Formats: sequence, structure tokens, C-alpha cells
Amino acid sequence: MTTPTELAVQSGGTGLHVEIDEAEGQVPTFLFVNGLNLTIHHWRSQRAGLASAGRLVFYDHRGHGRSGKTSWRRATIRQTALDLKAVIDAVAAEGPLVLVGHSMGGTVIAALAAEHPELFGRTVTGVALVESLPGRWGDVSYGLGMKVSRPLVVLSRLLGPVRLLSAACFWAVNSVAVRIRPQWAPTSPRVRAADRARGRTTLWGVIMSASTLAFTALSTDAMVCDHSQALPVIGRAATLVVAGTDDPYIPDETKTRLAELIPGAKLLVVPEGGHSSHRRRADLVNTELISLAARAVPRTGTEQAPV
Repeated sequence: MTTPTELAVQSGGTGLHVEIDEAEGQVPTFLFVNGLNLTIHHWRSQRAGLASAGRLVFYDHRGHGRSGKTSWRRATIRQTALDLKAVIDAVAAEGPLVLVGHSMGGTVIAALAAEHPELFGRTVTGVALVESLPGRWGDVSYGLGMKVSRPLVVLSRLLGPVRLLSAACFWAVNSVAVRIRPQWAPTSPRVRAADRARGRTTLWGVIMSASTLAFTALSTDAMVCDHSQALPVIGRAATLVVAGTDDPYIPDETKTRLAELIPGAKLLVVPEGGHSSHRRRADLVNTELISLAARAVPRTGTEQAPV
């Protein structure tokens, strides 16, 4: 594998770390959008498996990995969508472009569709949503179990714009959870230090590396934001919905319903794929991503269509 091109893209006061694996010839560009608390290393199976299939672009969200810190005010799903737009403008403004979003990364893509519908069907010709939702993550268990997550959702909605108090509540539960069951709170410095001591840096120290502020703020915002109205816009591009069964975060039927709400979307069900089908069955998912890129061709007359 050749050395990737690295650059910093400025957006909303933060420098976003971007890596590009260039390719020869007329090949599509794949741009990978991480889930919450993850970095570009989470896509290593795609980086290896799609090396000859296209130009590959990876970046870290604000407050994650090698990207710069974020302010509290800017740590929102809408801002991460604007960050994604900045990356697109910097590295793939002309298209054709296939966006691949995992978990919260799919939420960011939906937010981008709401903010910039003119991109879809023209520049963005393909979209893959892997174990994802368009928003309202508080309607599912959020991986904490309903007994823990439901009170947080209620508090988030009651507090409304007072996101600081809402997030403080989430942070408090995170702090208590680490004492009871460490795997519930991967953002804890104590847990990270223990993982490094055990030689598990690749998992927690690198892959899962959001700042506590970014994790807390984005978590609470994702609980209540809803961009489902933008799903028809996503449908202007060729769309693949990847749905691993036995997902501890999202019910199987919720993923299936997502595919039904996007016009023309293809549903790929991955048995026992959990919340990381693209890692557990990388061969299958990579094949489908290549197929998606092949049918992702620019469409005309989409830029003025209503959201």
C-alpha cells in the first residue's frame, strides 16, 4: 500500500485530519464517515479490500482522533455535516462520490442531505448506510440498555436547548457506569490506561478516541435530532443499506424500515453482523460497495428538487 496523502481541512474553527489513498485511472471516490467515538482506523478492512476499487478518503470527526478539538457549541450533528461538506469541497467537489457512513456517520450523511440537497444525485452519486439511523438515536437503546438510556432521552427532550445540563447528566452516568461495568464507558481515561497496559491500544486507544466533550455533546444531540425528512434526498443517489442482525444498538426491524423509506435503496442483511457488518463480513460488504459504485452514476435535474 502506498503512503496516503494527508491534509488538514478547516471547518468551523477546527482542523479536520484527512487521509487520501489515491488511485490511477477513472475510478470512483469513496469517502468514509465514521461513527461516534471512532477514527479512520475503524475502516481498515475497507482500506485494504477496496484499495484497487477506487480513490479512498478518510477523515476524523472534530474532537476525534487526529482532528482538532471542538468547542461545545460546535459539537453538533449539523456541524459535523458541515464538516463533511468541507471535506467534500476539498477533495471530491466534482464527484462522482460514494459516501459510506457507519452508525452516527449515517446520521451525519442524512444531516448533509438536509443542509445541501443539491449534492445528491450529482456530486454524491452513491450512499451506503451501515448500521445507521437518520437520527433520534434516543428511540433505540443506545447500547446502554433501555433502563439506562430511556431516562437520558426523557431528560434530553425536557431540557431542550439546555444541552450542557443534558450532556452533564449523560457524562455522570458514564462516570458511574465505568465503576460498575467498564466496557460501558470507553471514554474513561482509567479504562484507556488499563487497555494500554494490557496491550489493547489498537482497540480503545486508537479506534475509540473521541474527547469526552465531543463524545458527550454529540451523543446527546444524536439522541434527539431527526433528519428522516431528508431520506428522499438520499434516494436521489444509488443507496445501499447494510443491516447486520443481532445489533445491540439498533433493532433489526428499524434497519429494515430505513431501507423502505429511501426510494430505490437496496437492503443487505448480514446475519450476525451486529453493529459492525463491514468488519465482521468485510468481504461481503466490500463486494456490495464495489457494486454500489458501479451503479452510482450522476443524475440530471436533481438540484432543484424539493427536500
